[in-house]
Amino acid sequence: MYLYSHFEEKGYRFEAYVPDSDVDPVEFELRILVDGSPKASFSIPMTYRPVFGIDIDDLATLEMVADAIVKALPPAEGFDETTIRALLMIAGKHGAREWRAAPPPPPPGDRASSFDETHAAFLETITPLFASAEAAKLWLRTEREELGGLTPEQALRRGLGPEVFSLLGKPSSVPE
Repeated sequence: MYLYSHFEEKGYRFEAYVPDSDVDPVEFELRILVDGSPKASFSIPMTYRPVFGIDIDDLATLEMVADAIVKALPPAEGFDETTIRALLMIAGKHGAREWRAAPPPPPPGDRASSFDETHAAFLETITPLFASAEAAKLWLRTEREELGGLTPEQALRRGLGPEVFSLLGKPSSVPE
């Protein structure tokens, strides 16, 4: 991971790191520091690996999470364990989670190793709920208020599977 950007606000330093190798997870790491000492760190899923730069939608997600965190933070001297729990809830609304070391990469040929393969399997599974495969594809690409304006496809890429699955159980969310 390498330092992509940083800024200071309310006595905190915010640092955003991005993957710099194929073994790094495809996510931002947002670190919060006070006087050089790390206080919290969050993983924010990225849709695309930044091969030629950061995707504009990924950057918008990072900025949205950072803005929400800055708004919720007390002055640096008031930072404590309660603040961390509150920040986890705020960041979690945007698909972020507390940072952990990256899991080992999946074995070659593993179906979970490719989002496209997983996406195809998911589409095949949900198609019977719709009138046609085209209707299922349209549903996956339609922004949903329940997902904070994300499409179900974007939400799945950001790790919001349970939220997407809960929509499938609502009759009004599945077009005829």
